Amino acid sequence: MSGLRAIILVCLTSFFIGTLCTHWTADSLTMWNPPLTPDHLASAAQYYANLATLPPNMLYVLAGLALAGLAVLLTNFWDWRDVSLFDLASLFLYGFSAFIYLYSVVPNILRFADYRPPALLSTEFPLPLRNPLLELASSHLFCSVALTGVIFLQGGRWWAEGEDETWDKGAEERRRLLKGKGREEGVKNNHGSKRRSGRRRKGILRGLRGGGSQ
Repeated sequence: MSGLRAIILVCLTSFFIGTLCTHWTADSLTMWNPPLTPDHLASAAQYYANLATLPPNMLYVLAGLALAGLAVLLTNFWDWRDVSLFDLASLFLYGFSAFIYLYSVVPNILRFADYRPPALLSTEFPLPLRNPLLELASSHLFCSVALTGVIFLQGGRWWAEGEDETWDKGAEERRRLLKGKGREEGVKNNHGSKRRSGRRRKGILRGLRGGGSQ
């Protein structure tokens, strides 16, 4: 069951990373393509302006999937005896990504809802919208790295559980072998004691017969 939860969480996390990678067309212009020109800023702003006017149903779908991933992650905490460091670290990174997205990404995207591109791309870009573009690029990077960490942690958890099961099976097999050897040694000892007792009886009988004949 834990393996199924890990697979579901990895699939959902991979989907979120994919959605973040779709913003590369805008973030690459502001963060990874120096020097920063008004044309780059205007193109990125236009992208986020289109994103800010999307139907709210798409946001509801993303929110529902995010809550589903959180619910799957929290099911690992039903039994505190089974909670591992992988689960705690995954919960922290998942919560960190959600916090960054709600606190930084969503408000900055909404700032471009009323943005209109300038008539000439070479004109100076509005300064109040410059920092939100840079924050969006860095926030998307933080969320992508954190969610990638969740995937690696869940993979590590799955591997560790597999190693534990293998070790448990090996330990159980060793116990069975030791029990089998103990039983064999006990049977051999019983046979040996019976043989020795039989020899003693034969020796006593021979002694009695010898004494009687004399």
